Amino acid sequence: MTFDGFSDHTFRFLRAIARDNSRATFAAQRAANDEHYVGAASEFVLAAAPLLQRLAPELVAEARLDRSIVRLHRDARFVGAGPPYKEQLEIWFWEGDRRTAVSQLTLVVTPRGVRLGAGARALRGPALAAYRAALTDPAARKELERIVRSLERRGSSWRPRRSARERARRR
Repeated sequence: MTFDGFSDHTFRFLRAIARDNSRATFAAQRAANDEHYVGAASEFVLAAAPLLQRLAPELVAEARLDRSIVRLHRDARFVGAGPPYKEQLEIWFWEGDRRTAVSQLTLVVTPRGVRLGAGARALRGPALAAYRAALTDPAARKELERIVRSLERRGSSWRPRRSARERARRR
């Protein structure tokens, strides 16, 4: 399967949600959500999966909501007074069980553009110990620094993702 990119319609849909993050706007945009959010994301996952699985055979890519395609609406139990909808399209690829996956690749489409992410999340137990050991190993640290410099020379920028608690503290 081929993927020709996210259309202008996808970005317009995300901009509409960013401008007016209300249930009424979302209801009016329901057809656009199905076609330009879920539909576009599904096409991307189906096209990317075979390529990514050549690099990492254990990588999971499922072209459906709550699997590789992150649901647009936020869980009302946890959103509090925040906006009910995300203003971005998120696509995840992971290894192992999704809820406990440590390694993850992420594509995020916002009204302003596209971001890629890769890394480890929610490290616990032996995985956390192995990660810390790798960071203190001079050879592994040198290799990681070499990779980061190489990516930066190619135009990539990186920053560690902050937790919700860290983001709230910075406000």
